[in-house]
Amino acid sequence: MHDLFLDQVRYVMPGRTLPLPAMWESVRLPHLPFPLPAWWASPFPAAVALGPSGPFLGGVLMFRSRRLQIQHRLLLALVTALSLAVLPQMLGRTDIWHALYIVGPALVLAGALAQAPAIPQGWGFLVSACLLLLPVRGVLMPQYERAETETSDPRLRGIARLEADEADLVAFLNATLPARQPIYVGLTDHRRVFVSETGIYFLTNRPGATRIMQLEPKMADREDVQRKMAQEIGRRAGALVLSSRFINVAERRRAPPGSGYLDAYIREHFTLARSFGPYQVWLPRP
Repeated sequence: MHDLFLDQVRYVMPGRTLPLPAMWESVRLPHLPFPLPAWWASPFPAAVALGPSGPFLGGVLMFRSRRLQIQHRLLLALVTALSLAVLPQMLGRTDIWHALYIVGPALVLAGALAQAPAIPQGWGFLVSACLLLLPVRGVLMPQYERAETETSDPRLRGIARLEADEADLVAFLNATLPARQPIYVGLTDHRRVFVSETGIYFLTNRPGATRIMQLEPKMADREDVQRKMAQEIGRRAGALVLSSRFINVAERRRAPPGSGYLDAYIREHFTLARSFGPYQVWLPRP
């Protein structure tokens, strides 16, 4: 509840607010003689529109479950809770990437309504198809040409090719640390938080040394949060990877700097071992 919803609403959404797309802007599709509203015809506005529809559909299904002859109320409650929990991600960072989180629960609930036993056969499916067919007619995420990574790790095959700095970083960590030893992936300046590179955890196949692995503005730059992170990092981290890739983006936000506690802790307890482009690897002091 705290991780997925309360902290997101209290801290993250005010720290990184982006505008909603034009939902009612007219969009013309090929082979149609008339325009359609953007929320019906375009993937991004449609994904945003599915956000509030998830909790609404879940509420209808929950309160009308007897009349609709729906038995699995616990599953409905869980999906409805998920559709509510992912809303702050989209509302705080309204872009195509974070709108994707809300699409899944909304589509599941729309499908549940379409297949409710009490609804005349075919009508529920027809209505759902009319509402969802156009927005989800293509793949929601943009398509990119992907060059397969040259690696013996089967998890990395078929994804975009690693940059040279990333490949050198992964090789160094794997040669320096025991397998599966936790690491921490953070920033060279934790006073200005915009985004963190959590993909490095996946690339190195290592768990995080702290619970707070995705750094959020207005949350990971608070001193009380950084104190907890420092305690966990000090106990578990075999190495730290600090990135400066997005420091310019963070500075352009012109938000007041946060706490420097974690930066001071790192300098006191760790030492810089290697640098790979924007990445620094820090190892514990003897």
